[in-house]
Amino acid sequence: MEGISCSRNSYKPGSYTTIDEQLLAFRGRCPFKMYIPNKPSKYGIKIVMICDVKTKYMFDAEPYLGKDTRTNGLPLAEYFVKSLTKSIHGSNRNVTMDNWFTSLLTSSELLQSPYKLTVVGTMRTNKGEIPPELLNTKNRKIGMSLFCFDGKKTPVIYKRKSNTVVILLSTTHEQPTIDKTSKRSIIQRKVLLIHSIKCVTTCHARRWPPCVFYGMLNMILVNAYVLYCHNTISKNEKPKTRKILWNHGWLNGFKF
Repeated sequence: MEGISCSRNSYKPGSYTTIDEQLLAFRGRCPFKMYIPNKPSKYGIKIVMICDVKTKYMFDAEPYLGKDTRTNGLPLAEYFVKSLTKSIHGSNRNVTMDNWFTSLLTSSELLQSPYKLTVVGTMRTNKGEIPPELLNTKNRKIGMSLFCFDGKKTPVIYKRKSNTVVILLSTTHEQPTIDKTSKRSIIQRKVLLIHSIKCVTTCHARRWPPCVFYGMLNMILVNAYVLYCHNTISKNEKPKTRKILWNHGWLNGFKF
């Protein structure tokens, strides 16, 4: 917890943040090991984190502990969203999320006090809060986007293929704007540009504590490099690459 507190207090994130998961690949025994079939490494330990979009700085994270995760009575996805964004509540920042986290109810609550955060994300088609008539795409052309407006919430239903639709949600966009180059809505384009921090860290340890430790060390190294670049640029100097710093055995004053 001290490492997370240090990461949280050492950096002020920009206007755009993103919540996602990192899978620490691990196949040994662990009470909260996950099986995610669509990941490159299907087994591992899931770490849910929030990062600054521009610099990829991780300023808060929490492991998924399966049934032992204490959500204080909240649904799991809603708990992680509200918990990880705690340090930026009331700041009017934007949070980009994938369809596991995004819901109309959570997005509405985040607009209110004490959260005051906007959301851009994708949604699952099987959620009951989506009217069935919006999912009927038989008479729509491929590539067509249907915009809906509900106060400050703007859902977009995009027909990607003949039998496939993508649902997006934004609480920051108010106009049905289509990008002329990609023929996609501005909301969808923003999701594709911002939400790209998914990654997998492979660990060959036989026990899960070293696996988590090495995963934390990797996050700390990335954060340290972001701080190093920021401090170096503020001095009107050009920062060295991570490769050069690693070969010299130091990064932002830390010895390895």
